[in-house]
Parts: sequence; structure tokens; C-alpha cells
Amino acid sequence: PAVRVTVKGVDAEGRLLEAKDFYANAGDDLGISGANKGAYATKAVKAPEKDGGITVSVAAPALKTLAIGTAAELNKFATAVNGGNTYKGYYVYLTADIDMTGATKTVIGTETAPFCGVFDGCGKKIIGFTTSSSAKYQGLFGYVKGGLVANLFLSGSTITGGWYSGTIVGKNDGGTVINCGTDSDAVGYYNK
Repeated sequence: PAVRVTVKGVDAEGRLLEAKDFYANAGDDLGISGANKGAYATKAVKAPEKDGGITVSVAAPALKTLAIGTAAELNKFATAVNGGNTYKGYYVYLTADIDMTGATKTVIGTETAPFCGVFDGCGKKIIGFTTSSSAKYQGLFGYVKGGLVANLFLSGSTITGGWYSGTIVGKNDGGTVINCGTDSDAVGYYNK
């Protein structure tokens, strides 16, 4: 059943960073990000079984933001990450659904150049992100280290890779993936 949830986000010192009301299905995982761009839940939380409030510990807002709304902007971001910009301290967010069909696809993050920031899909979709490689660490995000990927849906895609390959994240090294979904496939190859 749908329940009304009031979420109060507080930082480590107990200061209120955000409060918002919305409806969710009882027991659903909630991806909390929000009013203050960059404030995000530090762990997964579930909607209560009946109308009511919950308090969620949230990390402080990131210092810098980056908005992404096109395939070209997503590829530019991926190239920057793979070039060594970890985006630690950044809140990166989508402003629109992005159709990657026919566009160059660049996996975000490698073992030596991982993504370490906050990526908020804001409930948007990335469509047609199909890649084919026998290399390890394949996915929309190839390697996430201590970062957060949230509120994103990957649609109509096939990710093919070696070890540590997946649809949204290939290798999650101490990071958090919350409130993400996919209707896509991951195909793995054994690397000798």
C-alpha cells in the first residue's frame, strides 16, 4: 500500500539539512537526495509500513555541482573521470533522460581512475548504453570507489565485459548504489 513519508535528513551533528514529503509503497527502498543539491542518504532506508516520519542520516552537500543533460555531456564526464578526475566532492546530476543510441559510449571509471563522487540520476533514464568488451570493470560505471550512484534507470542496454562487469556498476569498491534499476542485460566473459 502507498504511505505518506516525511523524511528529515540530518547531518552528523544533528542539523536538519532537508525535509520533504512524498508517497512510496510500504517497505520500498528509498533513494534520498534532494532539496539541497548534494545531500544524500548515507545508507539505504525503507519506507515505513504506515504513514509517518523517518529521520535519515545524510552526508553534507557536496561543494561543487555538475549538471549533465546530453549524450555529449555524459561522454565528456566519463572521459574526465577516466583521465583521473575522481569527482570526489562533486554532486553530478542528470537534468534529462539521455538516449545513447548511436552515440559514443564511454564507461565511467577504471581501476586506476575510479569515480568517487555523488551521481544522482534524479529519476531519469539512460537509454541504449550498449558496450562490448572483454575487459574487466564494464558497466555504465566501470569502477566506483567510495562514491554514490543513486536514482537512476538504465534502459535498453547490453553491457558485455570480463570480470566485475554489471549493468549500472561493474565494480563497487566501498561505494553505495541506491534506488537504481534496469531492464538491461550484462554478459560476462572469463578472462584468462
